[in-house]
Amino acid sequence: MCRFNISNYLCICILLISVNLFSKDFPAKFDIKYELIHAKKNVGEIGVTFTETKGLYRLEATTYAAGILKLLGDRKLLSQGRIDKKGFKPNSFEFINVKKPSKNIKSKFLYNKSLITTNYKEQVIKKKLPPGILDLVVYLYQFNFIKTNNAIYNFTILEGKKVRIYRYKKLKQEAVKINEKFIQADLFEGSIIGRDSSTHYVWISKDNFRIPIKLKIQTDFGLLIEQNLISTSLQL
Repeated sequence: MCRFNISNYLCICILLISVNLFSKDFPAKFDIKYELIHAKKNVGEIGVTFTETKGLYRLEATTYAAGILKLLGDRKLLSQGRIDKKGFKPNSFEFINVKKPSKNIKSKFLYNKSLITTNYKEQVIKKKLPPGILDLVVYLYQFNFIKTNNAIYNFTILEGKKVRIYRYKKLKQEAVKINEKFIQADLFEGSIIGRDSSTHYVWISKDNFRIPIKLKIQTDFGLLIEQNLISTSLQL
């Protein structure tokens, strides 16, 4: 599946974080907590917080590493921008490496210039801004705003320094047990266009709000990481 580089680690953070034609209005505030499991052992947690005020949003996802993942350290992803009935329009995206701050990445979306600028190691990387682009933090939540029921969904994603196409194919519906409750979910098979061995699986809740409740991803050094929702302020 995904290589275990920066973008893959971000995938764990978030793929782990959203197509129901009858979902509720997107909330102005919520939080989600996930556990990370490898070989039946806890290897960390992910905390997600979202706030929206007058059409401006802030979405933050923090990975607290444990066990074998502790070698990589804690990571934080932060997306800020605008949100309306069509969904997310990010203005900035940050990848914060708590253990190695020199590897921090910060990008800005300059819509008036059709440009993305990325600051990394005292360099400024410029690239064309594709239409409808999202970032790695928010893109799965965009499902809440999609009004068509498709077999395949494509998202143009800023991972960090690169822009890639993420593709999701709906496989089936099934019930996923969260604590003592069964949540109805759609199971999607995901892949990253142009990257070998990038297959991963995401279970997205069907009712009320569309959020990832379970994820499975294989690292390039053989670790199968499973991300499971353990708590949320949302009514699923």
